[in-house]
Amino acid sequence: MLFLRAGMLLLGVMACVYLVDRYLPSFQVLSSQGELAVWPHGVLAFTLFAAHVLLVFFAWHHSLGLVGVNVSPKLSAGIFLVSLVTRYIPGGIWHLGSRLLAMSRLGENSYLVGVTLVLEQLAALAVCLLLVLLFIGGGLFFPEIDGITAGGALVSNGVLLASSILLLGGLYPPVFRKLLARVFNMLKKQELTVPLPSLALYRLYGIHALSLLVFALGYQQVLALVSGQALPPAALVMGIVLIATLLGYLAPFVPGGIGVRESLIVVLMLPYMDAADATAMAVLGRVLIIVVEFFLLSLMIMGYRPRVEG
Repeated sequence: MLFLRAGMLLLGVMACVYLVDRYLPSFQVLSSQGELAVWPHGVLAFTLFAAHVLLVFFAWHHSLGLVGVNVSPKLSAGIFLVSLVTRYIPGGIWHLGSRLLAMSRLGENSYLVGVTLVLEQLAALAVCLLLVLLFIGGGLFFPEIDGITAGGALVSNGVLLASSILLLGGLYPPVFRKLLARVFNMLKKQELTVPLPSLALYRLYGIHALSLLVFALGYQQVLALVSGQALPPAALVMGIVLIATLLGYLAPFVPGGIGVRESLIVVLMLPYMDAADATAMAVLGRVLIIVVEFFLLSLMIMGYRPRVEG
């Protein structure tokens, strides 16, 4: 039932994305005539960021089932949403530690929960890197961002293609399982003994890929909300957000990646718009993400509130 509801939510989000994309030129024209016309972008950005959070949760809940930790979706959702708040504590690792601690106190195997956390971080990082390579690769996948390659790519398309092939090889389940085992052994000093079926791993990759694309599209809608100028292609904005997100992953001890992603978004967007719009996009995007996280946590808390019958 949980995944059926999630599917319905995502279908609704995709329908909204289609409608906004279909009628985006009219929104852009109207936005210069009054504030009322830009509200769909704010609503859609909020919805997309909420869908991103839920998708990341579904990926973790899927991982729990994958290793044999059977908890109710409502319980794991509560633990997950609380962990989103703890990631803003200095240190940058408390969102993982809080989940491990909470599940351990519920009597779950900390070893198995630790596997899901390492799996989540490794899969998200690898999928994000693959998406970045595909976006920067330009013409073959996203012709709109050809200029980003011609204007200042760090490496040639040949190197990008080779990197993509190598990364795809790393995501191939037998190879990925060996990599996961090595990383887990480094972190926990234990051998990885949990079987991870290939189909389940592919499903996990798909959830993370969709969550990242939805996340990047949310920032594109934030830009449409704050900018009074002609918008850069959506694929270019999404590619820049994914690059900034990837580098945010590589700064694990920064609380919630605050400052890293925003700074990179501003720097990378400057060739395509003025500094004020780029800064507004980065800052408002972060604020909206935090609002979404607390909103979802509040809904969860209200759902746990005991009913008092008079």
